[in-house]
Amino acid sequence: MKHNFFKLIASILIVTCTILISSCSTRHHSTHSHHASPSVALVTDASDPKSNPYNAAAISGLTSYARNHNLEKSKNGYAIFSPNYSSEIYSLVDQAAQKNFHLVIGLGNSLQNAIKDNAKLYPKTNFAIVDSNLTGQKNIANIKFASQEAAYLAGIIAAKTTKSKVIGFIGGTSQGSAKFERGFSQGIQFQAKKDNTKIKILAQNAKTFSNPKIGQTIAQEMYRKKADIIFAAAGDTGNGVFTAAKTINQANPVNKKVWVIGVDADQTSQGNYYAKGGQKSNFTLTSVTNNIGLAIKEIATKSYQNKFPQNKTLTYTLKNNGVGIVQTSNIPYNTWIAAQKARQDILDGKLKIK
Repeated sequence: MKHNFFKLIASILIVTCTILISSCSTRHHSTHSHHASPSVALVTDASDPKSNPYNAAAISGLTSYARNHNLEKSKNGYAIFSPNYSSEIYSLVDQAAQKNFHLVIGLGNSLQNAIKDNAKLYPKTNFAIVDSNLTGQKNIANIKFASQEAAYLAGIIAAKTTKSKVIGFIGGTSQGSAKFERGFSQGIQFQAKKDNTKIKILAQNAKTFSNPKIGQTIAQEMYRKKADIIFAAAGDTGNGVFTAAKTINQANPVNKKVWVIGVDADQTSQGNYYAKGGQKSNFTLTSVTNNIGLAIKEIATKSYQNKFPQNKTLTYTLKNNGVGIVQTSNIPYNTWIAAQKARQDILDGKLKIK
């Protein structure tokens, strides 16, 4: 009887241990599987994402992240979704979510509704959106740039460079370019007051980020109105501003050039040209940059490490090298120093650009 009792107890212990081991093994496998899912999809509203610096920089950040994790273009790796036409944007986010990417990133506030709705439909997928403000959902994170800070510095440089005392600003849309215009205008006004001079600002939005011809037309009119510097904060539309400036500069001596300030990435190379006398020169004064490549890499890494910033906003500023301006050979030393002094004032909290 005792023998049978001990035999029964032994059997129960064996079964119990087997269940526990199996359970531990299953939990470990599940956790490992989730942690080892670095897949990410980037959704843009540009039909040719590499044609404008904003999207090109984002793609560069994504591919850098992919290389670090040995990812290939596939549903288990990384993907870039871009539309053939604007009405396709919404379905692209849905496609990315359906393919079970661990993270889906939307570039720009035009994707706001698509990200918001799909985040509800796919609660186990992480979603991030750039330049928007979605709140109340745990699986959404916002990425923002304090572009006004860098634009302020560009305004100081423009104010100290202009000879005609007329400076232009061309934005893509009133909402999408507002921070650039605001900071640029404040920088110009600050420096003009400091130098006891008056500077006229010509500002216009092209109502699109994807039409270089419109950008060229607006720029030609601003240059005709004596603007000698234009800040082109308009994505692909801004490429038309470079075209307008190049046409003017090629027809004039090298000492009578008009300038362009680039946006999002270093656009110095787009300002290369040959002046009327055959001299090789450059007309990109500086570029206001957003380190969107860094932001894409960081949010993808956080998602992969199960450290996704749920319902939070990641803000990139001068302080964390999220925004900045490019030092070119076209900027005189004293002008650059003036911009760097303002940069330090912003970092020290003495100057706040809103």
